[in-house]
Amino acid sequence: MHNTRSTGFTVVELIVTIVVIGILAAIVIVSYNGIQTRATNTSRATEAHKYADLISLYRSTMRKFPASPDVPGIPPGTYCLGTGFPQSPINSSMRTCRNWTQTPGTSETPTEASSALLMQELAKVGDVTSGNHNNPSDPVIGPYIQIHNDRVVITTILSGKTQAVCDEFKVKLDTTNPDDAGWDGYAAIGRPLQSCGIIIDR
Repeated sequence: MHNTRSTGFTVVELIVTIVVIGILAAIVIVSYNGIQTRATNTSRATEAHKYADLISLYRSTMRKFPASPDVPGIPPGTYCLGTGFPQSPINSSMRTCRNWTQTPGTSETPTEASSALLMQELAKVGDVTSGNHNNPSDPVIGPYIQIHNDRVVITTILSGKTQAVCDEFKVKLDTTNPDDAGWDGYAAIGRPLQSCGIIIDR
């Protein structure tokens, strides 16, 4: 009697192979997502630092601050830094940052148009290559700047579960002023986003 052993996979071997491939694929996907998040955070933090450097360069070159009273037309308020922000869902002719899904043209939702004069003023001394700001999956989009009478706050939005991500990228907001303390307002809906940034005293 001849032993006719099959040379193909058995059902058990096939199932084990599929499970192993599935586990390896999951590991690769998780690793890729972590690398992608870190790259995005690095890009955003670097952009915030470049804007801080540009404002410092403006001050040393122009001997003034790029806002009122030194520059009429740029009162205290919130302004987008850069271009390419998403179109407002309320007014598609406007591109907005910060809480971009809200009514455009407020301190909560500045527009590229309302920020143009500040960007033109900063362009007198240099330029920051604008990153990709058009990510409508994020409920808050930066960078943006809050101009106060005594300081400015350059804010960027990083992905992270706690404010430790701000420390990691050296963009920690550590004051107790409103809008300066950093927040994690979206963890409850599965979007851990942190406001991080740089404070410059006037």
